[in-house]
Amino acid sequence: MKTQLKANMVKPFLVISLSLAGLAGLFAWLNHDPSWLWAIPVWCGGFALLIGLIAALVLGAAPSETELIIDRSAIRVEQRRKTNVTGTSRIPWRDLTHVGVLRPNPGSVNPRLTQVYEANHLLVVHLRQGVRFPSTKDPRLPDELHRLGNRTIGPIGSFGADKQQVLAALDRFAGNRALHTEQEFLDRDPRIQPEMI
Repeated sequence: MKTQLKANMVKPFLVISLSLAGLAGLFAWLNHDPSWLWAIPVWCGGFALLIGLIAALVLGAAPSETELIIDRSAIRVEQRRKTNVTGTSRIPWRDLTHVGVLRPNPGSVNPRLTQVYEANHLLVVHLRQGVRFPSTKDPRLPDELHRLGNRTIGPIGSFGADKQQVLAALDRFAGNRALHTEQEFLDRDPRIQPEMI
């Protein structure tokens, strides 16, 4: 991304810098006053400073990648910025009763935007009693499910996966903890009512 950003910025930077220098030279020549030439380094320097600031802000706001790792021991999510891991969440299988993919809360995502809607399906875990998990309330998960101990790992689209891929990995490693349908969520926890999902 940095290389592409640099390549995209070089030509406009040169064009604008040369234009500013040309304008200062033109004004100096038209006014027969070489004092206009002092403007060349000031304008070009100010413009370079502005472009540098914008580039720093754009590169600093570069999105991080989220990687979902499902293996024999746990579900793990790693946040990466460039090549550095900036955060990790890990939930061992023994700490959860079930896991599955649920559609987002009605009203949080437009179901007519099919790709966006499917990407916002949530990987949801239900933790065993007493297990703490540093998770804030996800607005795409209904409040009632959150109160019943369900936690959002994240939208499956943020992991670069679709529902079938996530469920296949869960089937392989989670065993009978993996739930495929909303009905299975209802059957697993009798406190969940159909209108909650």
